[in-house]
Amino acid sequence: MIYGNHGGTVGPLRGSKGTTWDGGVRVPCLIQWPAKLKAGSVVKTPFMTIDLLPTIAKLIKAPLPNNKIDGVDAWPVISSKQTTPVQEAYYFYYHRNNLEAMRMGPWKLHFPHKYRVWQNQPGNDGHSGKYGPATTGLELYNLEVDPGESNDVAQKHPEVVAKMQKLADKKRSELGDDLKKVTPTEKRPAATAPIPDWVKRMKQ
Repeated sequence: MIYGNHGGTVGPLRGSKGTTWDGGVRVPCLIQWPAKLKAGSVVKTPFMTIDLLPTIAKLIKAPLPNNKIDGVDAWPVISSKQTTPVQEAYYFYYHRNNLEAMRMGPWKLHFPHKYRVWQNQPGNDGHSGKYGPATTGLELYNLEVDPGESNDVAQKHPEVVAKMQKLADKKRSELGDDLKKVTPTEKRPAATAPIPDWVKRMKQ
């Protein structure tokens, strides 16, 4: 990737760190729990880090916070009890608050935005290669058959695009979208927690 011999690879996926293509947002997750999960199990159904809090809370029977959260208990997917995502859709925000893409089942919809692309000048020994600017329009990909996001099928599936755009508009009204200049109706302050005494002592 961008750091050459100090970098990794995204395999067949498109894009890299700093983009909302799957090469920039899709990561593996390893979970070990011999009492509950069969060794060597592979789950292909996606979930997000926002789902970890409610999942762990459910498993340890801890109450969820009173404030609204975006995650959902993903244990049915992790434990292979269901193969459909626990959420209807997942949304890929980037930069300050840009809704650049979303996923619904096998479908990934990119909204028009600018992004950076590697210019085939690899880095070496920890020194970065070069990126250049690129843009994408309203593009739809079926990740089940096209994990590399190379075949835009938006014109072939206008009903899917319309449904996803409707969901996106609802999410924009809640969380905002700088790309569309939408002001959020549910902007929430960042959660805070008291600093433990042992941390305070370390800073002295």
